[in-house]
Amino acid sequence: MEVPPKIYECIEGSTARRGSTDEVDGIPGDSKRNYNLLDLVRTPNIRKITVVMIIVSLNTVCIYIGLLFGTSQLAGSHYLNFILGACVEAVGMLTAGVTMRRWGRKRSTVGFSLLAGVSCVATAAVPSGLGHVTTALATVGRFGASSTFAILDIYCTELFPTVIRHMGVGTTIMVSRVGGIVAPFLSLLGNVWRPLPLLTLGVLSCVTTMVVTVLPETHGVPLPNTLQDSENIRR
Repeated sequence: MEVPPKIYECIEGSTARRGSTDEVDGIPGDSKRNYNLLDLVRTPNIRKITVVMIIVSLNTVCIYIGLLFGTSQLAGSHYLNFILGACVEAVGMLTAGVTMRRWGRKRSTVGFSLLAGVSCVATAAVPSGLGHVTTALATVGRFGASSTFAILDIYCTELFPTVIRHMGVGTTIMVSRVGGIVAPFLSLLGNVWRPLPLLTLGVLSCVTTMVVTVLPETHGVPLPNTLQDSENIRR
């Protein structure tokens, strides 16, 4: 089957138009040019997105892994706590999908990260004799952390433009794994002061809540294809 010549003309015309509009701060808009990691910090809006998403992803992974490792220290049966945690995570991911459609990515991330932070701080404030209360609050915190984790996978992908999306998402994921490395060692802070590990996780959640507010909402917005598209996105 032979492709009509008009199809090639349409493709070439679309490519030429897309290349000519992708010019930001004097950067040429050649669609054939090679993009590199410097493009993640070259323009103001993308630089903000990159820095914020690295902070948010690193904190979220640290909180999630920290609460996951803390499950073994909760009161009650370890087996029941494990099953409860797994069920809470499943519900959290389903809830995240619903809230993203209803209230958008930004507000959902703010809400769930704030929930995780408040739960961690409240858990740290509970006296040592109230084991079941501690378990309940820690479970709520894990619900918030897992929901935030699920949303970030979508939110991060939608924030970066197509031309550097693979680098933006890859860099964010790579740096966030530092949080997973640090998280198991947070329990050592309990040797200094028992509530300190949970307070640290609570502070990280609050930081996440605050920095996410500077990001634009992507729900219902066309995916950015070029650097200029990302610069045109507003909060």
